[in-house]
Amino acid sequence: MVQSAIGTENLPVIFPTSGRHFGLTQIAAITILDQAYLDADHIGTELSLKIKFYQYQLNMSSIKYSNDVVNKFILLLSSGRNFANLYRSFSEIDAPLIPNIINNPIDKKQIKAAIDALTQTANEVSYSVKLLRTEIDLIQITFDEVQKEYVSTIESIIKSQDQKVAKLNDEIEQLNAKIIDDLSKIVEGGNDLAKGLSDLGNGVITSIANIPSEKKEKKEKVLIRRFEDDPEPDFAIQAISASAEGAAKGSKAVKSLESDNKKLARLYQELASENAMLTVAIATQIQNSQFIESFAKASSDVGSLEDQWKKVEIECESLNKKIETLDDEQDALRLKAEVEASTKEWNSLSDQLRQIRKAFTGT
Repeated sequence: MVQSAIGTENLPVIFPTSGRHFGLTQIAAITILDQAYLDADHIGTELSLKIKFYQYQLNMSSIKYSNDVVNKFILLLSSGRNFANLYRSFSEIDAPLIPNIINNPIDKKQIKAAIDALTQTANEVSYSVKLLRTEIDLIQITFDEVQKEYVSTIESIIKSQDQKVAKLNDEIEQLNAKIIDDLSKIVEGGNDLAKGLSDLGNGVITSIANIPSEKKEKKEKVLIRRFEDDPEPDFAIQAISASAEGAAKGSKAVKSLESDNKKLARLYQELASENAMLTVAIATQIQNSQFIESFAKASSDVGSLEDQWKKVEIECESLNKKIETLDDEQDALRLKAEVEASTKEWNSLSDQLRQIRKAFTGT
């Protein structure tokens, strides 16, 4: 098997994976932006103020993610595709000249100029990854500051309640993990990433409505309507809409998501009957955790992309050195074969990147 001169490394795996993670994070960000702000000034508790502050911080992070991070990711996809397309041109136009360079300095100059262009484009892709990393790190700072304190507050309140509250909270967390898994499978269940993402509408996972209040026997009391068979707000769980055109894997996840959403609605209602404000705090944290957890996966993918593109840059530099020192006809033929061996890889990656970009931009 002929070795590739400049291989795609693990990029054909990392890019689709990162596309799914960035897509799921975008869905979660939209959910947060759709989230109703808590209107509980009539209650005036410390917890209600923390909920409002937490919502505000995550809302700002969602806006930044949707505007800055997603745009930088799309820029990275475009940059990566530029490199892939440039490599195809290099392979088709310049690589056939490699056997001539030992005796033809003009061809050698042309090939070195082409490799310089590849190296520069690889550097531009790495720069795009760095820009993406910077935006992600800025959001991560907010998460580190806000999430820890908020979760700690909820945990302290839960410990002060009876065991029923703790049990309900555990069940809610378990269902939330399952819902996140459902969403991942729906995205993966399409024929490709673009199909998987487009199958998901911009629905709301957890719609947190304002808590009404009512005075009864001179005591202000929070009232939450009980659900019948079909839950409706105040703590309504609206499944993300998904078309029936997904693959079998996706279709199963759609049914599971619908079922899990209804179960979660009932758990919220039961918990609200014990402590309404705590329920709002948990519902807010649970919904926002979907954003935070998906974001963490996307952030990890960026680290992998950084490592992979460094390898591409190194291979570009290595190819340039090989061309510079080439003085044997057999070595020249071998190097030509190595350059051409990478062409299919980069063509395939270019198609992948086009599909991923289309999932985010529609074009």
